[in-house]
Amino acid sequence: MRNNKIKLFIGNFFFIIPCFFITFFSLSVSDHSFENFFASKGKFNFSKNSNESGEEYFVNEAYGYDWLLDIFKGKEDRLENFFLVDRVLSLIKSHYVDSEIVNNEFILSRLLVFVKKKQNNLLVNFSEKKWYISHTIKGSVVFDASNYDTYDLVKFILEVSSLLENHKTSYKDALTATVNSILSSLDRHTTLLSKAEYRELKEGTEGRFGGLGVLVGVRNRILTVLKAIPESPAMAVGIKSGDKILSINGMSTYGFSIDELVEYMRGDPGSIAQLSLLSEDDLSPRVIQVKREIINVKSVEREDIISKNNAILFIKIDSFSMQTAADVRTSFDEFKSKYGKINGLIIDLRFNPGGLLDQSVKVSDLFLKESLIVSTKGLMDEYQYASQYTGDTDVPIIILLDEESASASEILAGSLKDNDRALILGQKSFGKGSVQTIVEMPDELALKLTVARYYTPGGYSIQDVGIDPDILLYSISNKNENINLLSSSLHHVYKESFISSREDDSLQLSNKSKNQQILYYVKKPKKMKENESDIEKNLSVQILREANKFFLEKKIEDFSRSNLISTVNLSKKIRANISSLADETHQFLNDNFNIEWSNNFDHFSSLQNDSVTIQSVFVDKEIYNRGDLLNINFQIFNPTQSDAERVSILAKIRGLNFAMYEILLGKVKKGEVKNGKIELKLPNINSSTPAVIDVGLLFSGVWNKKSIKTIAIDFQEKQMAEIAADIRLVSEHGGKVLGKLEAKEYAKLAISVTNSSQVEMKDVSVEVLNLAGKQIALGERQKLIPWISPGRSEVIHVEILGGRSLVSKKIPLGVYIDSSDIMKPQKDVMFIDGLID
Repeated sequence: MRNNKIKLFIGNFFFIIPCFFITFFSLSVSDHSFENFFASKGKFNFSKNSNESGEEYFVNEAYGYDWLLDIFKGKEDRLENFFLVDRVLSLIKSHYVDSEIVNNEFILSRLLVFVKKKQNNLLVNFSEKKWYISHTIKGSVVFDASNYDTYDLVKFILEVSSLLENHKTSYKDALTATVNSILSSLDRHTTLLSKAEYRELKEGTEGRFGGLGVLVGVRNRILTVLKAIPESPAMAVGIKSGDKILSINGMSTYGFSIDELVEYMRGDPGSIAQLSLLSEDDLSPRVIQVKREIINVKSVEREDIISKNNAILFIKIDSFSMQTAADVRTSFDEFKSKYGKINGLIIDLRFNPGGLLDQSVKVSDLFLKESLIVSTKGLMDEYQYASQYTGDTDVPIIILLDEESASASEILAGSLKDNDRALILGQKSFGKGSVQTIVEMPDELALKLTVARYYTPGGYSIQDVGIDPDILLYSISNKNENINLLSSSLHHVYKESFISSREDDSLQLSNKSKNQQILYYVKKPKKMKENESDIEKNLSVQILREANKFFLEKKIEDFSRSNLISTVNLSKKIRANISSLADETHQFLNDNFNIEWSNNFDHFSSLQNDSVTIQSVFVDKEIYNRGDLLNINFQIFNPTQSDAERVSILAKIRGLNFAMYEILLGKVKKGEVKNGKIELKLPNINSSTPAVIDVGLLFSGVWNKKSIKTIAIDFQEKQMAEIAADIRLVSEHGGKVLGKLEAKEYAKLAISVTNSSQVEMKDVSVEVLNLAGKQIALGERQKLIPWISPGRSEVIHVEILGGRSLVSKKIPLGVYIDSSDIMKPQKDVMFIDGLID
């Protein structure tokens, strides 16, 4: 789910709603002013001039600090960097949510960990209470650990950044990376934002943007339009879902991730974006020009689900921006005005990464009566309550969550769940329950700093825990191998169990339902209509319809979460539907993988399985190359007198968020020993740093943390290969001009891959993609070359057929070449000659 990123492309700009709460204001910090700071040190004399752009500072004298003159001479911007670093350190020490842990010694330790990981010709030594960081060419820098002076620490950070600077990394980038290495050790959300990141964050929370107005994602290595926003510039010029954006202002998009394309996609409202676009039925790519405009993005979409006896309102909230609460209220009022009643409300928060806290609170307020919505605990504790209840929204409510539901989504779900107002259905949410303040810094940078954490009305922390559904649904992928069958449900497993941040230390337990029920279902084929394959939505509609009958028969006027849960337990129709899905899952796993998977809908507690352990876990050898296939052999044992149900085992490579590999085991009978193997692809990163892999057991999707065992893998240095490629036309039949593809001509593409290094290449994958529209048709487009010896070339052939008409002198083809023996895939747009009709 997270591999194919989706962003809102508006002109040369992508929109990402931030999955955190933010407040935009300046913190009151006891900053060292330029003069006072150095005067207190007795190191400098300053003079100050003022001009229209502000104040400029000049160092008149520096006593005994040649390093400062060496660094700043002719590079006055680095003097600004000194004050930037000092201000960041001052802020985190005074305003971070756990500021008591942040001191100069802690900061230095985080910096040293970062340097040790970099391995950029750097060596870290400690001698006579001094830390030495040596560079093979640039020399050494020293920090006196007997005196953790802030001034010396800032100086040390600047010097380390200079050592990290190289021909590919500017000093500014090296400094930002160094500072962020310290900040990331606090938590994953505290960071120094670049100018572009800060601008993107501000625009994301405002809900209005300058651009084209299309939702895009990368599909088959090509930037593809997923949806055009109504009344947007994109829709006005005919851009529609499925269109491929081949280039932006001349920059090819083939083979690049969205993040890599961002810098080419930015632009101001009123500016022109030139796109090379290819629609499904186009003969060839066409070039269009679109003027960027201010785009107002609706965060709320409404669907009316009407049957003979029920009128159910379905609201999809994509994000929490400035108009979200007003849009929800409008949708509710319009629905009620049209149908005269509302028999149920479904709030879909799936894929909602969060946004503005106040909007989440206001939406919660629509459905609560003078109740606590959320509390904030940090340097100051705050409590937010619902206002006087109007009675207009007193309906049964179901909230849909998934692993991408974060931040403001979790506040809304947690407040309505803990106040017994809404039944929660879906997957456990992301677990983002901290608040960040944005502090503007020089050069249009900004510090995003965690200053507090949020708690639900029941007193539960959300951070790294998330909101637990009352009905937990796991989707099982319909594929032919027992590896990551539950991949769409693994994200919260990582968050909850392999968390490396210290945030996890003091958090309260999850607000898990005592009688939580778990349902596994097999994913429906993609060819089905969206509504038919949306199990969560369909089940919610059924629950609300049955609840209305149940409430009417029992004369119940309390539309609470508790009564909705009772409906689920008592309704024969709901139980029959659930049983059908569970039986289908049981049959699928048994038939395809010989796995005995319980079809019981009731929750299996992980506590009863604490004695089921991993007896041993080992790998085939001690030293590996990057990119190798690693076999993790395991043996688990159930010493208890009862069977353990729904057991799975998962391996996770630390430091790689989504490098997780799960094997479903099913039932482990009493006294049984199970042996097995997990095949895990090691990351293709050329580094000598060992990889640490955690292996643990899950029961009904819940981690037994006591079972986790850790293994370390050492890597030998691996020289990476280098490649070159070209393409030409061969074996032509039906044409008149040799070397040029003609209409209706059959030929072959010869793609030559040359190994220009002294390293043998194995398993070289070559993929060819049609970027020319209906001018051509390609045969099998992916081929494998078993190996290429050093200095040699190998050729693969792909069939090509000219269409009924050719209109391009140059026929574009995407060529993608990958191997575990190269540092990163080679992706190029290549051309063959075409003969125009």
